[in-house]
Amino acid sequence: FSPSIFLLALHSSPFGGWLGC
Repeated sequence: FSPSIFLLALHSSPFGGWLGC
């Protein structure tokens, strides 16, 4: 599991905006 993949998942999810990513 890579942190970059995790961040990409956040960007593609509704939570991405909530986290400010």
